[in-house]
Amino acid sequence: AEAQANCMRDALDDIDAQSVHATAAAQAWATGDLAGLKAHYSDAKLYGCFDQTKTFAVYRDQVVGETMNAVHESLTKPGKSLIVVSLGYLLRKDGLLDRLKAEGITVEGPPH
Repeated sequence: AEAQANCMRDALDDIDAQSVHATAAAQAWATGDLAGLKAHYSDAKLYGCFDQTKTFAVYRDQVVGETMNAVHESLTKPGKSLIVVSLGYLLRKDGLLDRLKAEGITVEGPPH
């Protein structure tokens, strides 16, 4: 019961945090402002509850790994590449941006 109450509190806190930042995050998204997205993004606390389920944690890591493989494959081809991915997978701690940065790959938004 205590764990369920904590998870419910985390879910409600996530809603509050997202509500505060929704307009600014949407504007940043609409203009391709990666720095603005980072500034108004917060990793969902509720994922801590989900991560207690082994299959969820494994699946989330699998998605990030498969996406990294797709990025690596696209970088071997000439021309430009476009990626469409959930902000959570992109911005969360040890997500795509962190992993790409660790490999020396730079991700930029469009110039303003």
